This record gives sequence, structure tokens and C-alpha cells, in this order.
Amino acid sequence: MEERLLANALYQYLLELSEILKNRRAEHLSEAVQFASRFASGSTTELYAESRIILNKVLDEAENLLTVDEKRELKKKISGINSEFERIGGA
Repeated sequence: MEERLLANALYQYLLELSEILKNRRAEHLSEAVQFASRFASGSTTELYAESRIILNKVLDEAENLLTVDEKRELKKKISGINSEFERIGGA
């Protein structure tokens, strides 16, 4: 059975990724990820939707800033978001 990506785990990941990007001088991406994390206090659907947009942007723009393992984890989170949307009937 596939492990679910719960909102709290996604929130924690966003905070960690934001810090990684900040430390690698990708401030604009770090701020975007941090912005997405703010949706954790709202609806889960909004958190997943905003996170999916931002994480795909990070994947496209930070290709050379992330390690192989970090990219793998990023792709895993995007896949988890997509799975959660399928479960709840979202976009």
C-alpha cells in the first residue's frame, strides 16, 4: 500500500526545502516554497494545490541546485500530492 502524504508531512517538507534553497542562494524559490507552506493553516486542498504548483516550479528551475536524492524526494512529494488529489477527487 502506498504511503499517504499527509498535510503535516508536506508542511514540514516545505519548510525543509525552503531552508535548503535559501542556503543555496535561490531566495526567490525559497520564498515561493515558504509562501506555499502558509496554506497549511487553511484547507488541505489549498495546501496541496499551491504546493504542487511551487514544487513543479522548483523541479524545473532548481535542477542544478538539488542533489539526486533531493530531486528524488521532490518528485516523490509531487507524486504524493497527485495521489491525494485522486483520493479526494481534486484536480
